[in-house]
Amino acid sequence: MIRYARDVVISLYGVWRLAHFDPRGYACFDLSPDGARRSFFAAVLVAPFYALMLAVLPPAAQTTADAAAHGTLRPLLMEIIAYVITWTAYPVVVETLSRPLGVRKRFEGYLTAYNWSMVLQYAVFMPITILVGLGWVPPDLGQLCWLVAFVLMFAFLWFVARSALGVPPATAAGLVILDVLLSMLIDGITISLS
Repeated sequence: MIRYARDVVISLYGVWRLAHFDPRGYACFDLSPDGARRSFFAAVLVAPFYALMLAVLPPAAQTTADAAAHGTLRPLLMEIIAYVITWTAYPVVVETLSRPLGVRKRFEGYLTAYNWSMVLQYAVFMPITILVGLGWVPPDLGQLCWLVAFVLMFAFLWFVARSALGVPPATAAGLVILDVLLSMLIDGITISLS
């Protein structure tokens, strides 16, 4: 257990280095297939904070009539399913694309760095979402914060894709855009089904 906690801390330090556009951050990760599988533990680390966000903010698409018709369990179940799909859809798509892109041998390293990078992404976006959702930050300022965070996160994830996979800049940008579009699709389906 202590060894695994140490691995988590080292991996998060690797993310911190990557966030400074320092490729030496990759030395902090286990880039093997086993390391890629273990990197999904990042989803477990983020889950309590995601649950806190759901507890603090009411579902946007749920009205009182919807709650009475479906109960409170259905939206929660939909959010849990969406959370799991969010963590798995993009890796499955990129693994499929890695062969035609000629980067299959580098996929596990990318997946490891990407999964651990999601901890940073959630750490940036969740506080903004909660503060705006609770009305503690005015909507205009919240939108500005979202825009700045989005641009910074896009650049960070672009760097991770570019440096881990060794793909051209436009391909790395395309992968980040694909990630954003998949997330938007999953969120949209979740809202419509809740």
